[in-house]
Amino acid sequence: MVSSPAPKLTTTQSLVLTTIAWRGPCTPYDLKDYFQRVVRALVEVPHTLLYTEPPKLAALGLVHEERERSGRRRKTYTITDAGMDVVREWLATPPSREPSLDDEAMMKLLYSVFSTPAAVRDLARNQVDYYEARISAIELALPTSDHDAARRRYLRTGARLALQQAKLLREFWLDVEKDPDRKAEAKRRGV
Repeated sequence: MVSSPAPKLTTTQSLVLTTIAWRGPCTPYDLKDYFQRVVRALVEVPHTLLYTEPPKLAALGLVHEERERSGRRRKTYTITDAGMDVVREWLATPPSREPSLDDEAMMKLLYSVFSTPAAVRDLARNQVDYYEARISAIELALPTSDHDAARRRYLRTGARLALQQAKLLREFWLDVEKDPDRKAEAKRRGV
């Protein structure tokens, strides 16, 4: 018997599918909660996709959809064997692109020659505040990061990476805030 090739999924679909495999049966609300608490440390996914992607995965036979018969008639999604095969294949495949720091603040800093030192300082302060809040959120989430103790070490490794990235970026933006027109940087480089 010839098996059919795995469907080509978007990164978001792969994350949703893998989360369902990891967490067990999930409603879209469960997905939204988990992505807000955990996955957001690595990638931002619009919460609306966490409601629209599971039915698409069900149509592909990768998850099974079960709807409550009464009440709110919530849908719960459970991974299928075919879905687990796709998860394993996705995890075994190298990333298809280079890592990206798709960061609007960094883009604004890149072109800050058209801005003022005061605007750069405000941008930096905004980013420092953002990363301080992110650091606090990750530190609060770590103690309750997952329900499965056997797998917790992997999740904590990812959270530790996100925490270190947030701390590094906070320090970077603190430096920008102190020297928004980069005079000290230019002096250090002898420019």
